Amino acid sequence: MNRLRHLLIVALGLALLAPALASATPSPAVPFKKNLVVNPGAEDGEGSNNGSVVTIPGWRVIGNFTAVKYGISGFPMIKESTRIDGGDHFFAGGPEDHQSRAIQRINIADHTDLIDRSKLKMVLRVQQAGWLSGQDTGQVVVAFLDKDGKILGEVRGRKVAGTDGKFVQIIRHRFIPPKTRSLRVLLHAVRGTGTYLDAYFDNVDVRIGRRGAAF
Repeated sequence: MNRLRHLLIVALGLALLAPALASATPSPAVPFKKNLVVNPGAEDGEGSNNGSVVTIPGWRVIGNFTAVKYGISGFPMIKESTRIDGGDHFFAGGPEDHQSRAIQRINIADHTDLIDRSKLKMVLRVQQAGWLSGQDTGQVVVAFLDKDGKILGEVRGRKVAGTDGKFVQIIRHRFIPPKTRSLRVLLHAVRGTGTYLDAYFDNVDVRIGRRGAAF
């Protein structure tokens, strides 16, 4: 009887302690070797049926930057999405603008100690395309920002244009500069000819990890 009473008291104590333990558990840090981009393939939200402007969740848009469905006339085909595992939608520069942009900021301050000891690197991967042999260009730039938003350095992908609607993968990497607290991911489209800005992006992938690790 005494043993049963003791067990009940212990169980009651643990039950009362559980909420305190839960509240004291720290939130998980920004993960290593996983894509940190929100909505990296324009799959969240609706894709346009004709190239018009739609809202893109997770991104701050400047100009008429938009998301378009694969297989629409005049845009990359469904078989191209299948080839690159691109889902239903992709990013596009949009109608009429000379330039348009989509921007996303990623907080990595959880790893301040490792960053300031130059122990981390960043890897960028992205699929990009242009239409026919056109001169519209797309480029991805990842900036390393300090706590005040000052740029400490950048990684620039190459400018992609005129790929006949076929996506090419761009890969860049760099050690993360000390004092970096966030990353700014910029998708930048510039029109060269015509009225539609045919710079396309998909599968935007930004990861961080330890120097020397493969990811």
